[in-house]
Amino acid sequence: MNQIDFLREQIEKTGYPLEIEISSILDPKWEVINTESYFDVDEKKMRDIDIRADKPIVQELMPLLLDVKLIVECKRDRDFAWVFFTRPLIFDWLEDINGQYLDELQVLTKSSETTQIKDIILGKTPYHYRDMNKIAVCYEEFHLQGKKNSFAQKKKEIFEAQNQLKKYISYTNEQEMKAQYPDLYRLIMYFPCIVFDGQMFEAIVEGTKIRLKRANHILLTTQNRTSYSNWEQGFLIDVVQKTYFEKYQRKVNRDFLSLRKIVKKNKRKIEGEIERTLSLIKTKMV
Repeated sequence: MNQIDFLREQIEKTGYPLEIEISSILDPKWEVINTESYFDVDEKKMRDIDIRADKPIVQELMPLLLDVKLIVECKRDRDFAWVFFTRPLIFDWLEDINGQYLDELQVLTKSSETTQIKDIILGKTPYHYRDMNKIAVCYEEFHLQGKKNSFAQKKKEIFEAQNQLKKYISYTNEQEMKAQYPDLYRLIMYFPCIVFDGQMFEAIVEGTKIRLKRANHILLTTQNRTSYSNWEQGFLIDVVQKTYFEKYQRKVNRDFLSLRKIVKKNKRKIEGEIERTLSLIKTKMV
């Protein structure tokens, strides 16, 4: 084997080709940033997220700054199958996706429990989450027969990816809490996603029986505690196969269009809530 062939083989074992492929699908509808850094407060070190893709600022909504971000971790594994154990989903926006969201009212009050604007943004927008009837509550990575990799040495890729996503979003929101933009009212919505190049299954437990079916899109629930919340905040993470990602990103794009429509329709109400809070803060400071 020559040097070029050896390097190509080694590159194929990494997730970088998948990251570039997914980035190319997002261009030019999204503004793509690769290897975005954040500080992992648990491990006390800087880490990277694979892809951050932003929707362009909607000028007609100003001074409301609608900031929609698709956050992606890319994973490839041909030796292990991902299996997700699902239950029926009863979607509750107030608990399920509150960790993926931040608005200017929460920044002003330094609390995620402020619900006046959240009720509009999370409660009224027809996100694709509402179309899902199952949710994964646990998961496992199973060694495929005949493969050589040791299960004992296997890094838990799903656990690692979901933690990366929710830690990045929580850290970014915590930084937004500290920032001040006098002429802008922020409305930030994140869509966390794991793209997997490998075999993926849904496990459905029916009494004592387990039924397995191949899956290309799974919704995974998780939670995280932040410095600006009194309890755990919810995250819904889309786990999609590489071949399904183009269809998935169209779903998120429709979410963005719906969100833009909702914000435009309620623009005066949102601005009014923020201005009232600003007025109260100024009164207390006098």
